[in-house]
Amino acid sequence: MKRRGTGNSMSAHSAACKILEELGEPRSAKELAEVMLTRGYLTSSAKDPVYSIAQTIEKTIRVDTYNSPPLLFLRSKDGRRLVGLPSMAEAEQEKGHDSNAVGRKRLTAEVPEKVLNDIQLANQARLAPNYDDTVTRLLKEGLSACAPEIRRGLLKQLDDI
Repeated sequence: MKRRGTGNSMSAHSAACKILEELGEPRSAKELAEVMLTRGYLTSSAKDPVYSIAQTIEKTIRVDTYNSPPLLFLRSKDGRRLVGLPSMAEAEQEKGHDSNAVGRKRLTAEVPEKVLNDIQLANQARLAPNYDDTVTRLLKEGLSACAPEIRRGLLKQLDDI
């Protein structure tokens, strides 16, 4: 993906955030990519630029690396996966609509450094699509119950290197 112009440093993620703020409602990654290209926020030399940009947006959310400001996956009424801002998830929750973020509340906690390191290892092992879901799973199942899966995930990553 090439950024348009020499002074423009907008990434696909930044462009997605800007578009979502302007539109005020979640969209599919494909729709966001189409708008980015139409507005000239990004250009791409990929064979299928819409697909390439959409995949970049989705991977940023899934892997939860460089996902700042945060984007997240939401579900439309018909079950389609959409990309949205946290404020959109909160608005959907207040309306009583279904989304992946429904029923979630923010939790702030101080944890021992060893536990935090274990959580980060579990996140690297890809126990869940993102960091928040990894923490949620660990809270539900317990760290020791997930230890074998964390080990397998980390070994797989080492094998891939």
